[in-house]
Amino acid sequence: MSKDAVNEYDVTDVNNSTVNSVDIAEGCDPGTINNAIRSIMSHQKEKMLDDGGISLTVAGTDTNTVTVNQVFAAYADGFSFAATVTNASTGASTMNVTPKGGSALGAKAIKKNVAGTETAIGAGDIAGGGMYRFIYDSQLAAAAGGFWVESLNLSDGTTYISNVVEDTSPQSGGAHSMNSFAMQWAEGAEVASATELLVLKDGNCFDVSGTTAITSIEESADAWGIGSIIALHFEGALTFTHHSTDLILPGAANITTAAGDVAIMHKYAAGDWRCINYQRAVASYTSSEQTITAAGSLTLAHGLSGIPTLIQAHLVCQSSDRGYSIGDIVLTIPTVNPVSSSFKDFGISCVPDATNLNIRYGSASTTFSLLDKSTGNYASLTNVKWKLVMKAWY
Repeated sequence: MSKDAVNEYDVTDVNNSTVNSVDIAEGCDPGTINNAIRSIMSHQKEKMLDDGGISLTVAGTDTNTVTVNQVFAAYADGFSFAATVTNASTGASTMNVTPKGGSALGAKAIKKNVAGTETAIGAGDIAGGGMYRFIYDSQLAAAAGGFWVESLNLSDGTTYISNVVEDTSPQSGGAHSMNSFAMQWAEGAEVASATELLVLKDGNCFDVSGTTAITSIEESADAWGIGSIIALHFEGALTFTHHSTDLILPGAANITTAAGDVAIMHKYAAGDWRCINYQRAVASYTSSEQTITAAGSLTLAHGLSGIPTLIQAHLVCQSSDRGYSIGDIVLTIPTVNPVSSSFKDFGISCVPDATNLNIRYGSASTTFSLLDKSTGNYASLTNVKWKLVMKAWY
């Protein structure tokens, strides 16, 4: 019998005496060997195309059909091919194979192996658009013969990836080593502010537009896995609302955002996020050196996102005074509790608001007093020998 396809080859050497009707038995005409080799090479190519499944498509729903590249007359144990299946299975299914240039060989049941047991295909076992390998076994279906099916797909039904970009949910069994290279975050699509901020998984860093108050992050969609970390960059002012479980913010207090502020968020439970760092775009303010004028006032625009939570007053020496040298900077108490009536008009008052530091100097002609740097004695300073610098933090 002529061997016209790989699946017709015999494991016993002497039984392979003819290939594509070319005699290769002992004592054959040497002039036929080249034709035999060419035939074997074509068989191997046909087998490769069928095994790779690149050009094969299975048609039908449950009653499946396919035309393969190999040429043979009957099913044989071990015959296999891989193919993309057009439609998902809805129940028990069959496969009918047509060899190249031949006729269909007949429908055979498709079976899956469940814990070593032959089991009929059920609804959804074969995904539409998925790639599968089919292997013929004459002992299946109570010896009527059938095809084992092997999935070549990821858990979501897509085919095996050809590069890491296609794997949308990579997993590993242990810790990753970056081998001295950086792992770079990507910026996702801009997110419009909303009561529930729905952040897609197309990056780790996101611009947040709009002014709608935020009270939770993707609580309904719940798309991010627990342990995820993202960065939110705010483009304007809105209320970032603290919640005891859904949205935990520093100090258990609401935050009024400002353009350029960045929040680092950690998902610690389903639908629940914690802000692990909040960086203000403008977190501190330092004024220029201000002239000290008895009973005078200053309005200093601090540019912070709200009313400062910490304020300091510094005196900068301009000319030697009370043991201090030019350039010395002294942290001073804005106001002094007078120990006698002679010190009652010293210092400053500072009333901060969301925009300014509102300063009023004491009316004493020597507005500030300090311990003498050399002696430690309490002494008044000469206004013109000093400048005031204000610092504020938010």
